[in-house]
Amino acid sequence: MEEKDVKTIKVYDKETGEERVAKIVGEVFKLEEEGPEYITYHFDEVDDKGLIKLYTSMIKHGEEGISLETVQTEEEWTKIKEVFRQAINENKE
Repeated sequence: MEEKDVKTIKVYDKETGEERVAKIVGEVFKLEEEGPEYITYHFDEVDDKGLIKLYTSMIKHGEEGISLETVQTEEEWTKIKEVFRQAINENKE
């Protein structure tokens, strides 16, 4: 994929006041039909194994616009990991 085809979002860190541009990975998804939306993104950061660090946040729609919220529970993370596994397996085929 060419760099111009990459979708980005601006992520504002409330604690540091820092605004960063993140690259979106895949599509916005839901864990349940009536549940919240989630988005996965990265900042081109690499971990100690040489893998790109991915971040997933819940999308909140409010009066002041859209905000990204931290995934709250281990149950949510388990479901999100399953979505990732399914996507990886589909891409292998």
